[in-house]
Amino acid sequence: MSHPHVVRNATHARSRLWAFCLGISMAAVACGGGGDPAAPPTPIPPTPTPIASVTLSHTAGTIQVTGTFQLSAVPRSAAGAALSGRTVSWISGAPTVASVSADGLVTGVSGGTASITATSEGQSASAMITVLQIASVVVAGPATVEIGIPGAATAEARTSAGAPLIAAFTWTSSNAAAIAVSSGGVLTAVSAGTAIISASAAGLTGTLSVTAVPRNINTIVDSVRIARGLPALVGALVTRGGGVVALGVAGTRRATGGAAATINDVWHIGSNLKAITGVLAAVAVKQGRIAWTTSVASMFPELGSTIRTEYRNVTLAELLAMAGGIRNDPPAGAYAGVTARAQRDAAAAWGLAAAPIGPRGSFSYSNISYVIAGAMIERAMNGTYEGLLVSALGTPVGATQIGFGPTTAAGSTAQPVGHSRVGSTWVACEACDNPPGLSAAGRAHMTISDWGRVIHEILKADAGTSTLIDVADARRTVTGVTPVTGGDPYAIGWNATTRSWGGRTVYHDGSNTTNHSVAWVGLDNGVAFIAATNAADLNGGTSSAALDAMVGRLLSLHQSGR
Repeated sequence: MSHPHVVRNATHARSRLWAFCLGISMAAVACGGGGDPAAPPTPIPPTPTPIASVTLSHTAGTIQVTGTFQLSAVPRSAAGAALSGRTVSWISGAPTVASVSADGLVTGVSGGTASITATSEGQSASAMITVLQIASVVVAGPATVEIGIPGAATAEARTSAGAPLIAAFTWTSSNAAAIAVSSGGVLTAVSAGTAIISASAAGLTGTLSVTAVPRNINTIVDSVRIARGLPALVGALVTRGGGVVALGVAGTRRATGGAAATINDVWHIGSNLKAITGVLAAVAVKQGRIAWTTSVASMFPELGSTIRTEYRNVTLAELLAMAGGIRNDPPAGAYAGVTARAQRDAAAAWGLAAAPIGPRGSFSYSNISYVIAGAMIERAMNGTYEGLLVSALGTPVGATQIGFGPTTAAGSTAQPVGHSRVGSTWVACEACDNPPGLSAAGRAHMTISDWGRVIHEILKADAGTSTLIDVADARRTVTGVTPVTGGDPYAIGWNATTRSWGGRTVYHDGSNTTNHSVAWVGLDNGVAFIAATNAADLNGGTSSAALDAMVGRLLSLHQSGR
């Protein structure tokens, strides 16, 4: 059975729906619409996994002040999975001890401990950071460094408990003219002296006292001594910039053996004292006590008419330049008197009354000329030659072991003993030397170092850097003024020449017949070589050849370092 009412209603409904759709379609066309379907609804994002914990790369760490330590943080889920893209904030619980950056870099500020905390979405984790602070700097190294041979100092930063810390050090020297120090603590001895070497870090400083000492060349000296068959030999290299930069000694104080010679022994330098007498004269001239032009007659008024006419106007400079025409050595009886000064006065009286050995202005080697000059200096300076040499020259340059006469008593081995050559044997001469009145001409002994100090002053004076001697006076003592037949002109205690290694050069050979010494001084290049032995073979030339060989080795050392 059909239901016409129901069908009719269904048909009517469909008709209304078509009409509505047609109306919409027509309206869309009339309004210019495209007829696109509506946009889909925005999806709802999933809920993020909540952070259940934060883990750190380190739970503890140790750094130094200004040091850094990198921390990293990982947020994790309840299952322990790492969660990315989460914001982490950092904070230090003690920012005066350690600070922390936005990316977890911890920097030490001061000694102590600090808790560094990382937080993300309410969850956090902390690391305990200990900051170690430098409490002291300790410097270690050698007490002495040889000139020309590098040394090394080390520095260590330590905590208050003594634990070592890593640090960058700044190195300095209190006396770079003596010892220089590099940025890595390498020490370079430049000249004799002492320096305080400092290493600083974090505002703290450690120090070390280091003394520059001459290079030890004992092996070089011994090789020459053995080759030439000497009892003992000593040598030194002196430079204007460094003073005594190398020295060595070898052999025994007696040729028969026994006590070894030492670097602190004294050596008789014979006529090499003449150059030193010239330096003392230059000191007296600078002090205004005497002039180079001071005459013999003016300094010995008590001799009156006994002074020969040829000598009355002879000057101090002429006496020292061997140009006074005065003979060489008087008879032993001329040195009358108990004291050395009395003997000089007596010898001067004898010499000034004796006939000339040559015309004034010509070269005549004369020990008594230096005796007279020494007497003039001591009168001008109101003292004794011996005392003045020590006080006015030795002490100011640091030469503390200048003495006069034999180096040691008869039978003693306290110092090197002089020897002469008898056949092929060296024979000791017990307490042998010239009479006391001859001091100014060649009766002194001193250590090789003290002789080097005087030579150093000569080098300085020639360059105008001495406080004891004016440069003009210094130049006068080393300028050859008296012609020598067949040889180099004589200056004041020196023969003057030129050498490729020294430029203007002076030299002298000295002996009291049982000891022998030599000195070569390159004035333009500021270098000198000195050597001495406790033996003299003036006729056979053994000691001369040995000293020349020693000077040659010193020159090689200076030029090549070997």
